[in-house]
Amino acid sequence: KETRSSVVPHDLDEHVLEIAGHLNRAPLIDRSPAERALVAQTNLRAGRLARRSAAYGEACVYLSAGLAQLRESRVVEHPLYFCVGLELAECTFLWGHLQRAASMTEELLQDAQTDLEAAAAYRLSVELHMFNSEYDRAIEAAITGLERLDVSLTRKPKREQVLLQCEKTWKSLEGRSMDQALSDLPAMEDSRKLAAIRLLAEAWPPAAFTDPNLAVLVVCNVVDLSLTYGLARPSVHGFALFGLVVGSILCRYREGYELTLRACDLALTGETCQEANRTFNTMALTAGWTQPLAKSVEWAKLAMRKAIESGDLYFACYSAFHASMHSFMRGQDLRAEAEECGNHLRLAVDTGYADGVGMLTSLERTIACLRGTTHALTDFSDDTFDGEAFNSMMTSSLARNRLVTEFHWSMKTMLHFLDGDSRGALAGSARVAAGAR
Repeated sequence: KETRSSVVPHDLDEHVLEIAGHLNRAPLIDRSPAERALVAQTNLRAGRLARRSAAYGEACVYLSAGLAQLRESRVVEHPLYFCVGLELAECTFLWGHLQRAASMTEELLQDAQTDLEAAAAYRLSVELHMFNSEYDRAIEAAITGLERLDVSLTRKPKREQVLLQCEKTWKSLEGRSMDQALSDLPAMEDSRKLAAIRLLAEAWPPAAFTDPNLAVLVVCNVVDLSLTYGLARPSVHGFALFGLVVGSILCRYREGYELTLRACDLALTGETCQEANRTFNTMALTAGWTQPLAKSVEWAKLAMRKAIESGDLYFACYSAFHASMHSFMRGQDLRAEAEECGNHLRLAVDTGYADGVGMLTSLERTIACLRGTTHALTDFSDDTFDGEAFNSMMTSSLARNRLVTEFHWSMKTMLHFLDGDSRGALAGSARVAAGAR
């Protein structure tokens, strides 16, 4: 207590781990409710500091200690109890204990007393479902959370509705320079809109994997909220994604590239955060329209590094895949491509994100086929890999993640075509078309 009281607030982070450690060694029984709350706040600060250093296990130790302080006064200290519980659930997820994090999230959803608390819990629920490749459940969680914030999101939007919304959002940006589109916006202050834009940001990945129309609608919502209420951290990635939409949907490739580039400039000037790596990943996709593929590779590798630093697990896998895929498309040395793709595949395996493993395995096996290290040009199998079993797995995952399946069969189609097997190529392309529908 003496140490804590003698430290000025702006220097507290330098000593908070030591202070929390001492406080946690003292018995709970002698503390008043006010003292318990102070200890919990200290542990919350210590947990967040450990989290910023990617020490998720250590963060969980501090946050668990903080939560224990509040259990007896849970009703009185509910806002603090919920805040510590949410931070603990997030760090548990980042630490790799998915089932435990899911259980904590369900408890948070039951304990939420305000719309903002419910939205925060639903946001974490979306992330957990996303990591487990439960994309429909992720979208349902996002829609339910957004409803608590009076934001409506159509579950199955029609293409016509999406095109109209794209044109409307683009007209809101027309007349501004790309620099003005971002730099002139004030900071978003409305807490409900901040919660909504964070939830929309997490809704985009599962939407992109299941319903392209919904994914575009999510992006338009993020941009519209930012233009109306101001700039939030997820706005940066939202503008980058809208650049991708402007090119791929409205065929304004130069404008789309410039908008995404401006978003990257803004992300580069900010702190290392989840939005930065996601913005750079989008730049990797957008740059290929107007820049050499080497630029896409650079952006993807930067995105991967930032994702690892910020603990954005499944986006680290996306960026690893995009780095390998764009490098492969350059047509360089296949031996070097095989080594790098193998390294990225091991990252996905270590992360535990199944669809990241699936995408990178399809690419790694394609490179192996082209190098002649498999049983045949069209067969992923070798002495240690069962190609037929992998094909079956890709077919069975069709309803779960259409993009992973489409990519797998696109690679198979290419290999059959190169082998002169027209029937095999047509069969593979039919599977791609089936996934696209």
